[in-house]
Amino acid sequence: MSTDARTNGKRIVRESVPAALWAQNEAFSNEIAELISNHALTRHPLINNLSDGGISEDALRLFHLEFRYAFSQRFTDAVMHTMLGADELEARLGATAKIGARFLLGFNLLDELGFAAGTDGHNLQGSPADSHFVMFNKTMLELGIDEAAAQAWEPAESSKASRSLIEDSAGDYMSMVTVLMVIETIFEAFAGPWSKNMRTATEVEVDGGYHAIHVDAEGVSVDDDHAEDLWYVFRQAVTPDRYDDVRVKATATLDNIVGFIDGMIARAG
Repeated sequence: MSTDARTNGKRIVRESVPAALWAQNEAFSNEIAELISNHALTRHPLINNLSDGGISEDALRLFHLEFRYAFSQRFTDAVMHTMLGADELEARLGATAKIGARFLLGFNLLDELGFAAGTDGHNLQGSPADSHFVMFNKTMLELGIDEAAAQAWEPAESSKASRSLIEDSAGDYMSMVTVLMVIETIFEAFAGPWSKNMRTATEVEVDGGYHAIHVDAEGVSVDDDHAEDLWYVFRQAVTPDRYDDVRVKATATLDNIVGFIDGMIARAG
C-alpha cells in the first residue's frame, strides 16, 4: 500500500463507488471536462491581454478588489462547506466514502489556511500568514489598497452574482463540488497570465506571495492537484439522476465567470 496521502485518498474515493457506476461517472466527467474546454471562457481575450501585459496598474487594482469580493473572500469558506456537505455520502456509500472525500478536500483546505508539508517528514509547517486570503490582502496592500478600503469597496453587480453563485450552492453537496471543480479547473488558465501582467505593470513582488501560489517564476502554471482532487470527489458524488443538473450548473458557473470578467473590464473602462 502506498504511503503517499494523496494517492491513498484517491484510491479510497474510487473504491467507495461501485465499479460500474465509477466508469459511468468517469465518462460523464469527461463530458463535463470537454464542456469546460469548449466554453468561450477558455478563450476569453483577457487571457491574452494579461499575458501581453496589457492591463494597467489602475485596472489591476480594480481587478483585485472585484476578485477579492467575488472569489477570494469566500473560497476557503466554500471548501469548508463542501467538506461538511460530504456527510450526505455516508448514507449511500458508507462512512469511509465520506471521510475519503473530506480527506482529498483537506489538501485544498490546508493550503488555503497556510499549512505546508514539513521538511522533517513529520511536522506540518506554515503559518496563518501564509494563507491564501491573507496573502491576497498583502498583495492588495502592495497595490496601495488597505483592508479597510477593500471592505468598503462596492463591488460590481457581476461580482455580486459570482459570490452568490458560491454562497447559494451551500447545502447542495453536488452543486458545491461542481462549482469548486469548475473554478479550480478554469483558474489555471488565468493565474499565469495574471502573474505575468503583475510583474510587468506593478512593483508587486510576484516571485513570492499570492501570485506565486499557482505559478512559477516564469508565470507558468504549477499543478497543485486541487483540481484533480475535485474531479475525483466529483466522480464519487455524482449520480446519473443528477447529470442534467450538473450540466446546467457547470455551464452556469462558466457563464457566470464570463459575466464577472466582462463586468470587471467594463468597470475598469
